[in-house]
Amino acid sequence: MASKFECEIRIYIDNINEFENKLNDLEAKIILEYNFSDTYYKQKSNDWNPLNKTMRLREWHNPNRGNFVYYSVTEFIENNGITFKRSKLKEGKKVLFKGDLAKAKEFLQKNNFEPWLKVTKKDCKIWKSDKLPSAIIVEYINELSWTAEIEVEGEDINQASNNIKEILQKLKENNFSSKPVSVLVSEAKP
Repeated sequence: MASKFECEIRIYIDNINEFENKLNDLEAKIILEYNFSDTYYKQKSNDWNPLNKTMRLREWHNPNRGNFVYYSVTEFIENNGITFKRSKLKEGKKVLFKGDLAKAKEFLQKNNFEPWLKVTKKDCKIWKSDKLPSAIIVEYINELSWTAEIEVEGEDINQASNNIKEILQKLKENNFSSKPVSVLVSEAKP
């Protein structure tokens, strides 16, 4: 899901059943289920900081939506007592390529990118509730276990931080990170 100047954090879930019960208590409903893999790339000849820039090749497994190359540029915002990641791009992430997997890899190689890290997201569900200002994305990632992504529109930074805080309060959650998922997975690898 991409929002204008998307702002996000990732919650670490200790017990998936308890977390889903909290969502059910908020009358949340599953609006989409999916699985995909993102292979993150780094530029060969440049300092590439994955905290602030990502280039990734997404392979949709279910539903099959094809293959995409996404580019993101982010910054960390501290506002209203919370730190979150905010896209510098209005569209959240920019689609640079859509099509055949081999051609997507060729596109990245021709532009001087090499594979860095693969993140596979399984058993993913987007939950939506009228009692929350945004959907909650629950995903299983091998290196991290269960996590939930809160992604809100960030054109208005005050509103974004208030929305994130409201969701955290309603879910009674405080174990989260604002780092990109690629960085969290790279830190979790031995």
